Amino acid sequence: MTRNVVIFSSHDQALSYRKQLAAKGSGACFGVTATTFAAWLADAWELYGDGRGLISSLDRSFAVRFLLEHSSGAGSLELTDGGIALVCRFFSEAIGLDALEAAVDSPPASLSAQEREILGLVEPYRAVLLQRGFVEEGDALNALLGVKWDISFTLAEGVELPPCFAQFAEKAGIPCSILGGGTECITGLPEGVLPQFLFASGPSAENALISSYVRQACEALSSKGRAGSVLVVTSRPHSVYATLSESLSVRGCECVLQARKPFVETHFGRAYMAIREFILDDRHDPRALMDFASSPFSGISVQAAAKIDASVRGDRALSFEELQAMMHLVTETYDLFEELVSDADASLLLDRFIDLSEELRGLDAASVFEQQIAIMALRGVYEAARRWGVGPGAFTFALSSLSVDVSRTCGSGSNRVVVLDALQASSLSAQSRFDVVVHCDLDARYVSASESHNALVTLEDKLGIQVPRHALQDARLAFERVKRCAIKYFACERVLNAGGDEDVYPSFVLDEFCECLREGDEELDGFGVPRHLHDFVATRDEGGLRDTYAANYQAGGENPDSIVIPGFAPGIVGESSKPLLSLFRAPDNPGIIVLSPSAIEEYVNCPYRWYTARRLRPEAPDELFGPLEQGVFVHAVWESFYRCLEQEISSKRVTLGNLDQAQLCLSRVFDAELAKQAQVEGVRYLPLSFTERAQANRLKQTLVDNLNVQARMLPRFTPQQFELSIEPGQGIDYAGARLMGRVDRVDIDAEHGHYVVIDYKGGIAGHDAGFDPDEQEDFRIPSKIQALIYAQALRRVVESARPVGALYLSYRAKEPARSLAGSFDSSMLDVTGFARSAAGVNMNFESYLDMVELEVGKRVADLLEGDIAPNPLCESSCTYCPVRYCEKRLS
Repeated sequence: MTRNVVIFSSHDQALSYRKQLAAKGSGACFGVTATTFAAWLADAWELYGDGRGLISSLDRSFAVRFLLEHSSGAGSLELTDGGIALVCRFFSEAIGLDALEAAVDSPPASLSAQEREILGLVEPYRAVLLQRGFVEEGDALNALLGVKWDISFTLAEGVELPPCFAQFAEKAGIPCSILGGGTECITGLPEGVLPQFLFASGPSAENALISSYVRQACEALSSKGRAGSVLVVTSRPHSVYATLSESLSVRGCECVLQARKPFVETHFGRAYMAIREFILDDRHDPRALMDFASSPFSGISVQAAAKIDASVRGDRALSFEELQAMMHLVTETYDLFEELVSDADASLLLDRFIDLSEELRGLDAASVFEQQIAIMALRGVYEAARRWGVGPGAFTFALSSLSVDVSRTCGSGSNRVVVLDALQASSLSAQSRFDVVVHCDLDARYVSASESHNALVTLEDKLGIQVPRHALQDARLAFERVKRCAIKYFACERVLNAGGDEDVYPSFVLDEFCECLREGDEELDGFGVPRHLHDFVATRDEGGLRDTYAANYQAGGENPDSIVIPGFAPGIVGESSKPLLSLFRAPDNPGIIVLSPSAIEEYVNCPYRWYTARRLRPEAPDELFGPLEQGVFVHAVWESFYRCLEQEISSKRVTLGNLDQAQLCLSRVFDAELAKQAQVEGVRYLPLSFTERAQANRLKQTLVDNLNVQARMLPRFTPQQFELSIEPGQGIDYAGARLMGRVDRVDIDAEHGHYVVIDYKGGIAGHDAGFDPDEQEDFRIPSKIQALIYAQALRRVVESARPVGALYLSYRAKEPARSLAGSFDSSMLDVTGFARSAAGVNMNFESYLDMVELEVGKRVADLLEGDIAPNPLCESSCTYCPVRYCEKRLS
């Protein structure tokens, strides 16, 4: 009797088919085997094979890596994860095919040098497998041609088989047929099933909309006095399940997740990969070590991990050895991870990690089991690595594709909600039925019809190897497989906006489905839904509100509750909260607040930017090598330089006559200041890498070149004060606030009784703050006022001179042109060739300073009233604002 072998995609589908046959009667099962291709081949090879083992995908990747490392014929093929994956895919698809054998014997002339190298690896690969006791599926099928088969194959809908299977069946004379009629296109809904459409305006509303809909479905089913079932298919199974389980498990509903997760996304996987990066990567990135410290597997409390994170990220000078010593002291598990990532034989330690997972705090039983599955998955990688003689530092390629089963169940009750990812959904059988089905993420990002055209496709085309690729058909089949599970309602969900600059379009399967639901030439609405289905559309914006025209799921006859995500509404600090707003107070008068000119400037530019940056302080604790560190260092260099200048060359200013000596002096000062940075408290400029040291050398040359500008500017003025400190105890008030800060430099013209405030800046674009009352009807406060505040404040300090300029000097300028910006008295100060006319003040300069203070005083009064509403002064006020999403943000 000829036995019929029915091939399915999964064991669950095969089991469902067996149950279906059994329900027809005992005779229906005779002569029928329902299985998967892998299971059939394994059984056949065990009976008729030569004793070698069928190679797994994991061992194949190690074999390819071994081959690429040791084969002299793979000169230009790199040992990258992508290179290994490409060769693995080629071997799994092509080995055993007659077309490949012909190409190996006579390579086509169209092959590139690299493609010839890949083809030249086929026979060495077979030799390596033979030596290790493995065989490829294609070669195994060819070996099984010697068996006299008395079977027929029936292929279930959607089954993907390797190309060598079709060749095997044809050569062995085994008839093949298709189970069922197959699905070539999207169809409408069967009688009795109603459509639903769920459209979330943005990502933050998406899960809330799905949860609201499923909850109402469960409540409607329960109201009818019977158990109900809901299926949710999504590309984001873990986040959707988390939202659903939180909402439904407390309402007497069983929530089931069937999905897989990448190894690197589990708690154990993150901790393991973090230690790998920290120890095995030449950079020894401290951030990777901090990822480990925040993991449950570190054994470090959340509070302690936060302190360690702040201290490590705040000190760039910490060495790899110092960081290791610190971790050895604070946690014992670091020792275990260190040994694990350093020795392939240390996989015995994985038993200790399984025990350790039982002791983790804050994880439920399902999460603990997830970690144990991840640990056992890693054990398989280590075992394969030992078989192929590969150390832990060289098998990153095997970890990138490693995944673990994270299926779980929570809650109990009459209703059951099942969440599947796309892979699990492909295992749905023809007998799978649910009252309500929700197909999520139906946009072009997740469901696409585009075929892959990579190097592997090109190579196989050149070799004449036909590998079926049907992305369009597969997407339609997957959609239909999910849709036919619905008994009462079939809901399609997608997001309308991704939350960034990316445009989101509906998937082609959703468009085709909506076309099937159209009545004649009926128009589609703005969502692409037929207009007669308006009442079947539910929308939700990111504030939790439903669209006014759209009705939600009404099976129970109840209006849905709105899910509102509370947000912070910036505006004003209330009277009850004002005492909590910590501000410095003047020592002689607690009623007066103490502000720095930079803080005043920030508030004037935008109150909410000031509140966020100065009071919320969202900046990270990282010690960086960026503009802030460079700016603080440059200020220290200029201060030391001018203090040393008079001692070394008996001059207080740089002139063309002493320029060479001044440049040598600056070079020595720069080196001395740089050498002191490791011991400096606070903000440090620490070049550690070769690139950073090169940047420091370029900065040094930039400052030396800038002396050529300083030697020519303001020839009547002499630098007198450097980093002049203004303390609250000095009692210098400005615009209703007490000042504190440091003036970078004050230059004085003793002969005419004038002084100029100079502030060092890396760039001075947008710093011009001139004013001409004859051309400007209304005075508008400038955005850059820090130097103007200092110039006004020093009127109470410098009694022998009056201000004529508040200037910003670009220390990057190599030429005089546009090296200065800010404000200057156009009648008293000649800066022709250095500053633009836009910086000129065509009125009494002291009166101008009074005007600025008067306007600033109005803003400071608003601050004292608690006004922190977003109100940018100009477009540049938003440039460096930490509040990315703001309704008042100016582009």
